[in-house]
Amino acid sequence: MNTIFLVSAGNALNEGLMIGRSLELFLIMMAAGGVIALLFDFFRAVRKATKTAYKEVTYAVHIEDVLFALLAFAIFIFVVVVFNDGEIRGFMILGLVCGILIYWALISQIINKILFWIIYLLFKILSAPVRLVAKIKKMFEKRKNSKEK
Repeated sequence: MNTIFLVSAGNALNEGLMIGRSLELFLIMMAAGGVIALLFDFFRAVRKATKTAYKEVTYAVHIEDVLFALLAFAIFIFVVVVFNDGEIRGFMILGLVCGILIYWALISQIINKILFWIIYLLFKILSAPVRLVAKIKKMFEKRKNSKEK
């Protein structure tokens, strides 16, 4: 029995559109992976600038980890819902991983240094009033203790 397969221009056109859409989704997920990696570098710079990375594990570290996980998940879900109606495909995960790896290989070190200095300076500027109040409080406590003696 001979079977004849009919291939129409419409089928080829639809396949081309599907491949183009898949490539577009892959690139969008690569960009989302880059954003998630940037977010990771931000949290890494915060830890380094505020010196929570050098202390023993504190509640701040746990809060930062949970916050990063929630934000990364939110970015992933947002991109999947907005660009692919909530349908997750394997190549999209691959695109996300490729975006993260490309970001880390190409620009992570530079961005991490820039973020560190920005956060470090902001932390110093914003914590200066707190340190000043702490010094004034300490002076008043010393004065109070010396009067009691």
